Amino acid sequence: TNINNKMGRPTRSQRKRAAELTENVMNAKTSAEEWDSNLNENLQEHADSILEDIKVEVEARCSKIQKESDNMRTLLRNTLHCEMMKIPSAVRDMPLRQFLQEFDEDVSTALKSLYNFHEQGIQPKKPAAPVSANNMPL
Repeated sequence: TNINNKMGRPTRSQRKRAAELTENVMNAKTSAEEWDSNLNENLQEHADSILEDIKVEVEARCSKIQKESDNMRTLLRNTLHCEMMKIPSAVRDMPLRQFLQEFDEDVSTALKSLYNFHEQGIQPKKPAAPVSANNMPL
């Protein structure tokens, strides 16, 4: 066996030790791969859990926003209805074009005068007919 050692051949104990080391390296590699796989699975589970939490939170916030917008829409409709009831029915039922013609297209002034007319029981006056060849003064 000494001759084999001098020639560069490993001894039986060296071969046995090399086999043990190789097995240890392979086991370590397998353990590292398993650890890496477990880590990836744990990270994926954690990411999935976070995404599920976010999904639940988004759904809750969307539901809250929807309820608030429904309440605001109802409030706006009720406010509009109350404001419309303040306008005399003759004016409420008037087509927009006629309203703008009768009140010189100034809505804010028209509304102020309508409130005054309504309080005094006066109807808004009709504008003079436009001048044409048929009704032109001589």
